[in-house]
Amino acid sequence: MYSTILPELMSITVFILTLLCLQAGHTSTYMPNYSILSLNTTGLKDAYLTSTQADLPIHDVYNLYMMTTCSGYWSNNSSPPLEDVTCSPVSWYSKFSPSSLLLNDLQTHHSPTNLTSLSFPQGIQDAFDQRFNLQLHVAFIFYVIALFWLGIVILWGLITCWWGVLGSFAVLFVSSASTSLLIASAITTAVQSQAVALINDEGGAIGLQAGYNGRFLALTWSAFAVNSLSGLVWGVAGFCSGLVRGSEF
Repeated sequence: MYSTILPELMSITVFILTLLCLQAGHTSTYMPNYSILSLNTTGLKDAYLTSTQADLPIHDVYNLYMMTTCSGYWSNNSSPPLEDVTCSPVSWYSKFSPSSLLLNDLQTHHSPTNLTSLSFPQGIQDAFDQRFNLQLHVAFIFYVIALFWLGIVILWGLITCWWGVLGSFAVLFVSSASTSLLIASAITTAVQSQAVALINDEGGAIGLQAGYNGRFLALTWSAFAVNSLSGLVWGVAGFCSGLVRGSEF
């Protein structure tokens, strides 16, 4: 019975970490620093001001999360934190559309400027439409699958409080969750790296810059690592429980 407490707590921890991967950015104040990537437009705004002597009415930063996008302005000399942050509605299929975000800001402020005059690279938008958004949606699905398996593991752990030997079977569910987390984490890591490189490569000439702080990666890979370790602990717990129960007969 007691041997299942540790792996049960580990599985609950992984469940929470995985849930946080999906919930980051749900509101302007909920885990704002755990974005997958950030699109910084301050260079574009500075270049526009220099050439036209007018302000460009767009947000300074657009943050992409698993289920939403948030936009805000630097509070002090282009440094954190962001202020006046607004977030899009939470969606199970969140699509990051840089051109639409910029165009919406321009139209909202009735600016005569358009994306063509800003020389916005169409290749950036095409990459998100054709690859990155779909890949992130696939990652989202695997996060949900991982939560499903983790939920089963947690419920199974409660059962093993009475039949500890059953803890060995939890390894099967944990392995399925680990596989799902590995796929989701790998996809997110690849998208993050490739999208940031593409934006900086194609948008650097007009002042667009993308980056990430690594906190989301730390969150998702920690979930995978702890879950993988919990599989080993579940196996040991089941084995020990079997020995104890066997010695009782």
